[in-house]
Amino acid sequence: MSVSHPPAPWSLHGWSVQAVQWLEVNRVRALVPPEVQIVAFGPGRALGGLYLATYEAGSTLEYHELMTLVLARHRRRWGAWVLDIFVDDARSMAGGRGIWGLPKEMATFQWRDGDVTVCQGERPLCRLRYGRPRRLFPVTYRLPGLSLLHGKPILFRSRIRSRIALVGARWEIPPESPLARSGFSRPRLTLMQRQLRASIGQGEEIGR
Repeated sequence: MSVSHPPAPWSLHGWSVQAVQWLEVNRVRALVPPEVQIVAFGPGRALGGLYLATYEAGSTLEYHELMTLVLARHRRRWGAWVLDIFVDDARSMAGGRGIWGLPKEMATFQWRDGDVTVCQGERPLCRLRYGRPRRLFPVTYRLPGLSLLHGKPILFRSRIRSRIALVGARWEIPPESPLARSGFSRPRLTLMQRQLRASIGQGEEIGR
């Protein structure tokens, strides 16, 4: 039985913690389709990101999300390619797959003050412990995303507004977690976004 979901665009309100880490191009290349190229920074380095968020009242859907991504391109279009993505809402999973072709899977999020653990069944995916930001700065930016929808490359755009700051954090990714296959371990640079407002648009087929 199919699960219904809201159409794009989606509005997401809440807050997030994200980190960046250098990854090995050769390791990540096997996780993306051949028509997508990893953007390399110097010899063999790719820019990857970890993203953990909670979307609250005022959002199209209210749910938690864990995501890994890497900077990639198709032809002359570049954007964030989602490697893994987990949510705790069936409508979000259905919409992510049906609208943007994202490989969303279900997971459970145990969220306490400054400590969150994400599991899929009995398998731990990730644990994050984080502190409080000292000073938040307002930012507005756009982040394009790349994906395959029904076998065709698409580009979808995100418009994001938030207050952002560096934050102390400790990420733990077990070796058995699917997040570890791309090389994510313990990123050193972590940012927190408060008062997050994001709009995720409909995808457009590249080349049309």
